[in-house]
Amino acid sequence: VLYKNVLPLKIRRPKDYIEPPDGKKRVYHIPGIVSTQVEDGPNKVFIGNLPAALGDTEVKQFLSSYGELKSFHLVKDTGTGMSKGYAFFEYADTKVTDEACKGLNGI
Repeated sequence: VLYKNVLPLKIRRPKDYIEPPDGKKRVYHIPGIVSTQVEDGPNKVFIGNLPAALGDTEVKQFLSSYGELKSFHLVKDTGTGMSKGYAFFEYADTKVTDEACKGLNGI
């Protein structure tokens, strides 16, 4: 599915992703609060080729179809405030990350 003749979405884990040995990341999350700072780590996800017309709310709503977001940052042009077409995010439940990457990549 292409959004108004835009390239398909790209979504992936960092290239240097290494799954934690015990599968558990010890971080805190307050349900209902989405941080605007996405920490570097194995669960940080990139999404690219987003239409510039989409704002934070629309992209977060789209990504939330797989689970609650822990953190989200839509990269914007500092001069215009318009989206640069990519964002970084992390899910509160890290178990949904791989499923979301598979399901959303290429849409």
